[in-house]
Amino acid sequence: MILGIAILFSFLNLFHVFYYLSKVPPNTIFIGITHWYEDYFFYLSQMTQGAMGQWSLINKYSLENIPIGFNWVFNLLLGKLSNSPVWTTYDITIFILTFIYILLMYKVLTSLFTNKIKAYSALIVALTSTNWFFNPVTYFYAYTSALNRLGGVAHHVAQNILSLVSVYLFAKLLESYKLKTAIIIALTLSILFLMSSFYVMINIIVFVVSAVLLKNRKIVKSFLIIIAPLAVLAYFQSQVISHPFWVLVREWEQTRSPATFSTFIISGGLIMFLVPFGLTKFLKIKSPLRVVGLMFAILPIVLYFSGIAGIPVFRLLQPAGYVFLAAIATEALAGKKRIFLLLVSIYVLLQIPGLGMEIKSRVNEYYLNSHLNFLDRDVYDGLLFLKDQPHDKNVLAVHTLESFVPVVSGHSVFEGHATLTLDYKEKIDKTIAFYTNKMSEIDAYTLLKNNNIDYILWEKRFGEAPRYSFFRLLYENPKLVIFTL
Repeated sequence: MILGIAILFSFLNLFHVFYYLSKVPPNTIFIGITHWYEDYFFYLSQMTQGAMGQWSLINKYSLENIPIGFNWVFNLLLGKLSNSPVWTTYDITIFILTFIYILLMYKVLTSLFTNKIKAYSALIVALTSTNWFFNPVTYFYAYTSALNRLGGVAHHVAQNILSLVSVYLFAKLLESYKLKTAIIIALTLSILFLMSSFYVMINIIVFVVSAVLLKNRKIVKSFLIIIAPLAVLAYFQSQVISHPFWVLVREWEQTRSPATFSTFIISGGLIMFLVPFGLTKFLKIKSPLRVVGLMFAILPIVLYFSGIAGIPVFRLLQPAGYVFLAAIATEALAGKKRIFLLLVSIYVLLQIPGLGMEIKSRVNEYYLNSHLNFLDRDVYDGLLFLKDQPHDKNVLAVHTLESFVPVVSGHSVFEGHATLTLDYKEKIDKTIAFYTNKMSEIDAYTLLKNNNIDYILWEKRFGEAPRYSFFRLLYENPKLVIFTL
């Protein structure tokens, strides 16, 4: 049964991918976009770098020397394992990781409940809990939406797995100190740090508070083992995030205001109203896992609304914490077996319309039914030709073609990501001026030479290509032209 549940929700999480897979137009390559297309292509470009043999990442969507750090090393390593187009590998990875994550959720719940019916019920509550279908309130980075908690970002699903594993293992450590367990937790958090230092920070706070509540003094030695490698990683990370580019990114993150408390509660739907009624029953058994789990579920929410200066609070909420919120809500529903199953069934039925709205919202994203998701085969062939050209020169492209270049050919582009291209507005203005022939020959040539650009791409569907006297035709097919200097 658990395998069936895991497969079902792994499928629902990527329903929008399977839906458009069934509608691929002729002579196109299906990309299978899983989330916001600019970020999706950014992650794929990192996989491409890994597939092409690189061991350090570059931001291919900006030409400046920007240290990218190790936040996305997961994608680089994933690229090294890819024997198919990177987008295919990426989507399959999301499906597999989601499947594993759901199995892990069930493992944790069976440790909380000896009764398997309760464990299964809590799992279903965790997987289905979403907005009120009649009042679908949401907010930025909402984790109260069921499918958002699973998500279309591979390393986010991996983060959830690692975070939940560390919480589970720490509870085991509180039960019985074992050096091996402490080392595994340190290793797990170190890998997690490579993806999200914020998650690690939250987990350390959860561990400390839980140890204090349980009056466990023996755990001090374990903290030294756990924190030591994290301190080293934090030092190297601090060198990267001091770069002016990442300062700008953090300034953008600060503009993302947290939801109001009322919006947060309403967007959570029915589960938010059940949690207070199940809390007492949940804590009747004061096992380490229940205490750590409660802190893991509640403390991120407290910190989210605390308004900590300099921290993007939307990164503090951990989807994996919903496992424990669901367990508490299940306790609120618990009673005689028949009544309990009836209440759980009613609960799930009330969630189905909201889940349907989530799926519909994903399917209706404008970029999924566009050339971004269905890449013209001739354009793809042209990018494959470009892939074989020297990579010490950069690319200029327009009309979102620049999104594909780092993914397929592996070259860097002048601009291509509204957030991650440095001085994006200035660069997009120059790009448009170049392609609309509003630049003088001298200014156009200077733009290319100053930015080491030697490949200029143009899709014929947009009409006549820009013409400059210094252009030399490098490649042409029925859909794409590539010029060089």
